[in-house]
Amino acid sequence: MRKIKLICRQKDGRYEKQLFVDGESLADAGDTETQSAERFLNAFQPETLTQECAKRYGEDFVLVMRTDDVQMQEFDALLCEHGQNNNSQNQP
Repeated sequence: MRKIKLICRQKDGRYEKQLFVDGESLADAGDTETQSAERFLNAFQPETLTQECAKRYGEDFVLVMRTDDVQMQEFDALLCEHGQNNNSQNQP
């Protein structure tokens, strides 16, 4: 089971995010589970959350969101059941 993690922070007033799969940083992963993970995690608006929390808790605030490929397969199956699965889209 692969572990997928999205790390978000404000650095010098700009939003940054990094995607990790099994501890390895990926700029743009192309497999279905990783794309689903990005889509799923982006649904929680990590940029907005990070910006709001950085204002409240300071510039050193880091938001970490985690999932795994098994959960993403379940997420894809749920989307398929409801006619919402389109792996070519990157938007939630």
